Amino acid sequence: MKRARFMVLAVAAAMILGCLALSSCGPDAKKVEEVQTKYAELVNKLNNEVKPLIEYLYDVIDQDVLDAYDALADVVNDLGAKSTDGMSNDELDAHIKDIEAGLADAEEAIEILNGISAQYE
Repeated sequence: MKRARFMVLAVAAAMILGCLALSSCGPDAKKVEEVQTKYAELVNKLNNEVKPLIEYLYDVIDQDVLDAYDALADVVNDLGAKSTDGMSNDELDAHIKDIEAGLADAEEAIEILNGISAQYE
């Protein structure tokens, strides 16, 4: 259920960001594009790297790791729900930093999970 909600939010966010990027007024187009690129990278990393590792390790890890994934997924959903419409460059920069923090968290999760995975291979 969370995955379906996440995907709907991700698609909606991408559509909103895409529309904003095409409009002639509003936020700086390059900043909006940077937000879109960073967010897509975060979604990709979460769905294609973090989640598969968790699924692989599901039988050997405890609930805390799954809760950490859910928390990270919630952060991604919140970031994707933010509209860049009307954001100033400073607000866009702050949004980019939030997304980059999510990417750092995802990288950390991947590193930890790879370490756990290596112990069971």
